[in-house]
Amino acid sequence: MKSWACWLLCALGIVFPFSVAGSNILLGSTLAVGIVSGIWWTGVRHMWTEYRGMSIAMLTYWGLMLIGLAWSSDRIWGLHVLGHQWFWLAVPVVVTALGQQCWRERFLAFLSLGLMLHLGYCVLQKFSYVHLAYPGSSADDATGFVGHISFGFIYGIWAGWLLHWGWKQSGWKRRSAWLLAAWAWVMIFAAQGRGGYIVALAIMVVVLWRHWIAAGWRRVVLPLALVAVMIGVLAAGPGKERLILTWNNMTGILHGDVNMMSSAGVRWVLLIGAVDAWKNHPILGVGTGGYPNAAEASMRAHPGLMISGSSGIPIRVVHPHSMYLFSLARWGLFGLAVYLSLVATWVRTGWKIPWDQFESPIMALAGIALALDGLFAPTLEQYHSGVMLVMLLGLQLAAARTAHIGTHDGG
Repeated sequence: MKSWACWLLCALGIVFPFSVAGSNILLGSTLAVGIVSGIWWTGVRHMWTEYRGMSIAMLTYWGLMLIGLAWSSDRIWGLHVLGHQWFWLAVPVVVTALGQQCWRERFLAFLSLGLMLHLGYCVLQKFSYVHLAYPGSSADDATGFVGHISFGFIYGIWAGWLLHWGWKQSGWKRRSAWLLAAWAWVMIFAAQGRGGYIVALAIMVVVLWRHWIAAGWRRVVLPLALVAVMIGVLAAGPGKERLILTWNNMTGILHGDVNMMSSAGVRWVLLIGAVDAWKNHPILGVGTGGYPNAAEASMRAHPGLMISGSSGIPIRVVHPHSMYLFSLARWGLFGLAVYLSLVATWVRTGWKIPWDQFESPIMALAGIALALDGLFAPTLEQYHSGVMLVMLLGLQLAAARTAHIGTHDGG
């Protein structure tokens, strides 16, 4: 049964970038196999024993999401939101299933193959060889089936891991890994998900810095030079227009230009609406599921914040494109503190793991991506970014479990 779960996870790695339905079937089957065989409970016991701090942070966050239904103005939507978080239940299965290094290597190979094939599809989309009717994805924003909100998050983590993995290799393996990482970075900067730029650059800097300390500056000169050349090419090429637009958006906000027709754009207005929703419910927040009603009330009270579609009908806003403001609006200051605790515990736990194995930096890089991407996107509420976090968190805890270093998470 355990090998079934392993092969299902490997298949998930390939299908994940292409199909939500296929990923749901595979991940749901993995969870079912884990529960029936008992390996789910094995993973739960390991996480609670060896990663007490991380387990408490996760239970507190999703427990608050459940409890928050009590004061929600729309419990039906709240149950819908809660139901979409089911895939986090698969983490203990991944922890147990990928306990052997050979399975972790296979899983990362299959996941890399899936991401590489999807990246090739994005290139075809970029040059209009294929056409895809998918939200946030077009020839001008070639992000395939992932969409531009999660694209930089997913490929930023993958590219950072490839940079690390390449360091552990030599010859053609190192060159191949770094070329794949460069390919991913180019496609990230050619897309419109500007939050992904920050995630990708931050992860790149962290990996270079950690290897600088471990290997000495001489071994970092070549990758640093390659990174500098790549950033220069991106700044003058596919990323130039995106960076200029981002800068104009920021200067628009600094000058108080926040109306819907300004350069600040829709997302800045969403952030203001989230703060307004919290001010109207400062103690408990609007509850799980109550945000769309609160956002609508805020827009009606401030017509300048009204977001309408092409037909002029107001659009139902379900999140503010920021996990921090989302948590604040949903559950007040306590909710924001709970989310900050989850992110901080994730990063701290991953950071303490020595980078001596091929999968060592995955949890730290995922945590950094979660912390930064959450400023600009509903990271935990997005399907692709959420499932990516589930897979990588489970894999890293499985690796630490076999290395007997799990007790260092501060729990």
